[in-house]
Amino acid sequence: MQRCRAQSVDVCQMHHDYHLGPDTKCAFSYNAEVKYARTHLRHGIVSLIVGAVVTVLVSWAAMFGPALNPVHLGWWQGEYKLAYWDILGEANAWHRVVHYIKSKEDGQPNELPKEFLEEHKVAARHWPPYLRPPQWNSLPTYTVFHGTGWPATALKYSERYESPYSAVRTPVQRYGAFRLSRFFPSASLTFPLAPIFPGFLINTVFYGAFCFGVLLGFSSWRSHRRGKRGKCAQCGYSREGLDAALPCPECGFVRKGVHARNHAA
Repeated sequence: MQRCRAQSVDVCQMHHDYHLGPDTKCAFSYNAEVKYARTHLRHGIVSLIVGAVVTVLVSWAAMFGPALNPVHLGWWQGEYKLAYWDILGEANAWHRVVHYIKSKEDGQPNELPKEFLEEHKVAARHWPPYLRPPQWNSLPTYTVFHGTGWPATALKYSERYESPYSAVRTPVQRYGAFRLSRFFPSASLTFPLAPIFPGFLINTVFYGAFCFGVLLGFSSWRSHRRGKRGKCAQCGYSREGLDAALPCPECGFVRKGVHARNHAA
């Protein structure tokens, strides 16, 4: 067994007692590596949670972005040619909105020539699912679909109204959102809750990676600062009077450079 050179008899005895075989690796060192891995795992879990929270907050903040004037996207004829919808859209880098306004029922006179409707017909079926209805003929007179988030669209919700022209537009149905007026009657803010995949996962990983980098950088800075003060880089225990080659008597941490030299010896 390799002899331990230590200034502390107790620490040297522990080094002998926890020896793990011919590769001269100590149990203290193994435990320290396990703790190190657990720390990184914990940082990763925390980063993903923070990433998910930031994804939701950014999507909510997008609701307060600069409002854009609606742009006419065209017309769409429903299944079995039962109705026509006038489609308006507005978007910025964080928030996409599409309005569907039913403008003609079957049997009503055409307000616009049929040739015009065919020429300006949009390929709505090629749009993202969160911006188009699953069934056209089930839509009410006026429906609005929202998608928010950055860098990818992460949350969605939709609102259905009886008419787009009423002075006070109260939605008949709202899907995937909650309205602040439930708790504060004077507030009229709506926040999306329904996730969009894979956008929600992409944003969570994006913000989580940034958070993980911040935690890793802080941990490295703290370990370096502890080492300069003569303390264990892992737990902060004072190493005053101990040989640098020995593991920390508190947590068993061994500096990577020292551990590699011990294996090479």
